[in-house]
Amino acid sequence: MLAALRSSVRRTVRAMASHTTLDSPVVPTPDLPSGKLGQSISITNSFTEALPGDVEERNFVRRVEKALWSHVLPTPVSAPALLAVSDDCAALVGLSAEELKRREAVEILAGNRLVDGFRPYAQAYGGHQFGAWAGQLGDGRAITIAEVQKGNLSYELQLKGAGKTPYSRFADGRAVLRSSLREYVCSEAMHYLGIPTSRALSLVTTGDQVLRDMFYDGNIKPEPGAVVCRVAPSFIRFGTFELLASRGDDSIARELADYTIRRFFPEIPSSAESRYADMFQRVVASTASTVAKWQGAGFVHGVLNTDNMSVLGLTIDYGPFGFVDTYDPLHVPNTTDQGGRYAFSQQPTAALWNLQRFAIALVHMGLLAVDEAQEALDAFDGLFQAEHRELLRRKMGFAEWEGETDANIVREFYDMLEKAEYDMTITHRRLARVPSVASESEAEELSDGRIDELLAHLTPPFVQKEPVQEARLWLRQYLARTCVERNNLNTAERADLMNAANPWLTPRNHILQKVIEDAERGKCDPLHDLLRAISQPYDAAAEEGALATESSYTAPAPAWAKRRGVAKLSCSS
Repeated sequence: MLAALRSSVRRTVRAMASHTTLDSPVVPTPDLPSGKLGQSISITNSFTEALPGDVEERNFVRRVEKALWSHVLPTPVSAPALLAVSDDCAALVGLSAEELKRREAVEILAGNRLVDGFRPYAQAYGGHQFGAWAGQLGDGRAITIAEVQKGNLSYELQLKGAGKTPYSRFADGRAVLRSSLREYVCSEAMHYLGIPTSRALSLVTTGDQVLRDMFYDGNIKPEPGAVVCRVAPSFIRFGTFELLASRGDDSIARELADYTIRRFFPEIPSSAESRYADMFQRVVASTASTVAKWQGAGFVHGVLNTDNMSVLGLTIDYGPFGFVDTYDPLHVPNTTDQGGRYAFSQQPTAALWNLQRFAIALVHMGLLAVDEAQEALDAFDGLFQAEHRELLRRKMGFAEWEGETDANIVREFYDMLEKAEYDMTITHRRLARVPSVASESEAEELSDGRIDELLAHLTPPFVQKEPVQEARLWLRQYLARTCVERNNLNTAERADLMNAANPWLTPRNHILQKVIEDAERGKCDPLHDLLRAISQPYDAAAEEGALATESSYTAPAPAWAKRRGVAKLSCSS
């Protein structure tokens, strides 16, 4: 294993070092006024003060050398209007929603005004995309407009869709409403689901049209533009270190690693010889935990390239993502992923591959020994399995995990979902409504008619679903496993355990599509209704309210949801 890793380091770095980047014309520097986001927030510049930046002040696409960031100003938009603001995210960074609704704040959130005391910048990074080294990538349309200090914590505020940067390559630096709305909603939904994620502070429409070829088929059309303000402690990625390794910038990598440890892993002594190994171990552990949570929620990222992987284990860069509807382990929401590299069931494998690329970069730059890297990587599967198993235990309502017995029940559950074409989110949630029986013998003695009555609990009351034999067989087995005599939980106790782990709502693509279409017509109430709903994904009263109105939130995906542009999306955004 160690010899294989050493060989992989040599091969990977040779390939990475050969990549070049094209230059482009200079973007005119706008004359932007400054202002305040809020009255009481503290602005810092830790990233740019601690780490080397680009000496070139002009904004044009180029190969940026010996730097982790480039100073760049947002490009103003014509008519910014606030579409949504997250009260909870605002409070996180020491702001209020009311402050952000002021005209001055909206202009900042659109990129038409700067934050007093902060020089905006775009980050440099590289990455492996679909398994191949892509060279310098960087923030091609994201600009950090502020770093807010709150107590011992700090948060970057980054505008996505704010205009061209030195890392824009052939793109225009803009974003459209459909993709921005999707990122805004999903970022907040993932937070309330309990999954580590970047947050979304605001969604602003620009009043400008943006040309996009949604399916890369030559059908270019104008779409409404938007800017989303995303928030995270940091947007440092695996690819940030990879780019440095590809260029032999070992000293800068050491500065970046020390900064990362100092800011985000303060429990690691800054003088410890093992500090980089300790940091990598934490990255492996947090990545394993986050991916396990993705699998539990049915979330499919869609573009698990190394430039989209956070060193803090956050879910970042929401593009052609999706949540599983009718259960399909091979579900791929990205039209670009023809081979299914990042399919739902492949995400743990992809994450480990990405961690291996990160390890290779650290080893090449002398920050990590091969045996240290291998030890941390070898722990990934066990960490992932332990987290995923505990999540499944709660989702299935098991008081204790009974080893292979429960593993088989879970496997057969998902096989049944696939064969019966049940919705993953809805079935998990509604399984808690099936009453527990007293004993295993009672489960065995239930008539087929009674089993069919219990199966009706697995779909919303306004949805008719004909039971299939696989479902009948599985439910009888499940009732025997969760009987009170064996599981030591009555119906109410089991339901409480399950409902705390199974959301009644995830922002599946067909739900988002309807909201997008309404927003593009200027109808914003559906967006605000959805934002309220996603903030209560485990709340029984919110679920009952949606069921009472036969809301699409609680219904299986309609037939039209399978069409291209809903079930599957491209990276064109």
